[in-house]
Amino acid sequence: MMNRRNVIVALALLALAAVAVSLLSGFQSTRAPLEEQSIPAPNGDGTIIQ
Repeated sequence: MMNRRNVIVALALLALAAVAVSLLSGFQSTRAPLEEQSIPAPNGDGTIIQ
């Protein structure tokens, strides 16, 4: 029984690590395009900066 519990704990830790790595890599990959995209903002004369 203890061996099975250790396997379950190890799998849970691996799953948490995989989720953390995927979140970190996803955040880094989506961060650059968001910085490259300029948010449309109204200019002084009413036009929109793109």
